[in-house]
Formats: sequence, structure tokens, C-alpha cells
Amino acid sequence: VFVKSTVGNCLFQSKTVSRELPKGLNSLGIALCMRRPSSGISSAAFKCKPLRKSLIHRVCLLINKECRKLEKKSLLKKTAVSDLKHFKWNSVLKEWKKESPTFYRILKTIVAPPTISRNQTKEHLLKPIIGSAGAILLKGRNPRLSAVQHLVGLSLFLGRTRKKVKCCLHVMFL
Repeated sequence: VFVKSTVGNCLFQSKTVSRELPKGLNSLGIALCMRRPSSGISSAAFKCKPLRKSLIHRVCLLINKECRKLEKKSLLKKTAVSDLKHFKWNSVLKEWKKESPTFYRILKTIVAPPTISRNQTKEHLLKPIIGSAGAILLKGRNPRLSAVQHLVGLSLFLGRTRKKVKCCLHVMFL
């Protein structure tokens, strides 16, 4: 179907309103009128640059809200030695999936292409990568979310690491 312009009609109780969509939104109007699945509608919406900027802004607001939840109560705040002894990546990632699913999905997408995500055998190898990347980002947001950095420090100390390496890691904020 080739359409030069898309006209939208809205029926209200008092009257019918007819408006023409701007050129950039034509594909979105067509997707809505043809009752395409939500993936087709979102794809059409993402093609429109001003709408794409707005959608990205909304996702950023959502991630900010999710991260605020994690700042209040997170496993990454537990830095006592007894808590660090029982630290598990599965627990942290399960918390992120529940409390901040968008944040988790973005990290997982960056670390693991969809082909790896579908393959369960390789996914368990990516848990520490996803977890440590997220932990570093969250520590930048709130210094009290530092359980992973405490674990790294403890590992270096117990492994009798030389001062030179400690200084380099300190510069990297680990």
C-alpha cells in the first residue's frame, strides 16, 4: 500500500475530528491503521527521528527510576564480610531482573548478542561480566553500592597482591 499522506479520524461523542499526519509519521499511521502487531508499530515509531528521541528519553527516565529503586535497597549495599562470603552473581542478577528489568536487559544486550542469549550453556559464563559491568555503573551513581569492589579488594588482599597493582586498580576505581 502506497500512501502519500495519512489522515487520522477520531470519533468523539460530539463530533468527528480529521487531521493529516506529518510526513515523518506516515509509516506510524499506516502501521496503526493496518492493525500491525506491536513490533511493527514500534518499528514504525522508531523510524521517525523526533519520536525516536522522545522514546529514548522515556527509556532513560525509566532506567533512572529503576536505578533509584536499587539505590534504596540492593544486595550491592551489603559490604560486611559475612555478606561478602555469601555473595552470588545469581542473587544480584535476579534482583536486577525483578527491580530494574530495563537496566538488566540493556546490560545483557550489550554483553551478549541474541545468539548467545538463546544458548543457555554459554549464558552462565556471562553472569559475572553482566554483574560486574552493572556494579561498576551503579557504584558510579552511588558509592555505597560497592559490594563487588569490596570483593575485588578482598581478593587482592588475600592473594597478597603487591602495592603496585593495588595502586593501578585504585586509579581505575575498583
